[in-house]
Amino acid sequence: MPRISVIMPVYNAAPYLPAAVQSVFDQTLQEWELIIVDDGSTDESLNIATAVRDPRVRLLRLGSNQGAAAAKNFGIEQVRSKFVAFLDADDVANPRRLERQLAVLEKVPNTIVGTRAEVIDANDQHLGFAKPLPTGNRFREMLLFRNCLVQSSIALGRESLHSLRFRSEFEPAEDYDLWVRLMDYCRIIVLEETLVRYRVHGRGVSARSPTRMVEAVDAIHRRLLSEFDPRLDPQLHRQIGEPPFPVSESWLRSVEVHLSRILATNTRFEAAALRAAVQSLWLAACQQAWTLGWKSLGIYHSSLLSRRTPADYFRLAWLCARSRENPFRQ
Repeated sequence: MPRISVIMPVYNAAPYLPAAVQSVFDQTLQEWELIIVDDGSTDESLNIATAVRDPRVRLLRLGSNQGAAAAKNFGIEQVRSKFVAFLDADDVANPRRLERQLAVLEKVPNTIVGTRAEVIDANDQHLGFAKPLPTGNRFREMLLFRNCLVQSSIALGRESLHSLRFRSEFEPAEDYDLWVRLMDYCRIIVLEETLVRYRVHGRGVSARSPTRMVEAVDAIHRRLLSEFDPRLDPQLHRQIGEPPFPVSESWLRSVEVHLSRILATNTRFEAAALRAAVQSLWLAACQQAWTLGWKSLGIYHSSLLSRRTPADYFRLAWLCARSRENPFRQ
């Protein structure tokens, strides 16, 4: 029996599929099974997957294109191990990924384990690193605002999923929707090592369907915010979690009111942890508004959301000094 099952949904990913599959074969941990779920591909993806000859690889076919959520759910139902890892067909796992994640999963039950992720382009060129991680390991609180987990870096116990699955109505943010629903049942750990390369390219679902992504995230936020104050604006909420922001003084004031209402109506999260997450987002919003000059620093200083630490002031003042609103700017 495999120690961990890797689920790889595939839809027209022929240019990248060989590298993704090879990255599983290159793992230092070799007791795995790879479940490739072809979601009705019309390119060479199915031929590439069929050519992989190894008893640890199983190829499943949906026939017609049903979407990423259905493909991953179909794969989950077929796993034979206690643990499940996800890897998109255009991403690449670093060789120690499964070894490092399984070491945590076998020791800490009921845990979602992610890793840091490098961002690469279609030609494997380095573009940077994915989504900065929340300070203080406040993943649960940050998931209220944005998806801070890279799907291709996630591994968890099959039992940790309970009866929950990906939901097609939230595509292409179906992973974010699942993490939000799992966060009340599972501990979230993200390893400091960069163990996945996440590919950004024109064929990616986020690039193809930006409007659908915004609508899906807003729907997730609308459901989350209903537990606080139903009058809270999900579009503003998304902007706070995913900069850049449409900066203006009135917008910054709206952010302050929005975050303050979340703290005032919170009954779901531990108060100190949520406040720390809100404080970091408030600082980020004021930093994003550096083009307002010293107004940004003044708004930050006067707000009850501010930590008012020397490091925060120094960083914000340095940014404000670059603004054209600064009368002392040369």
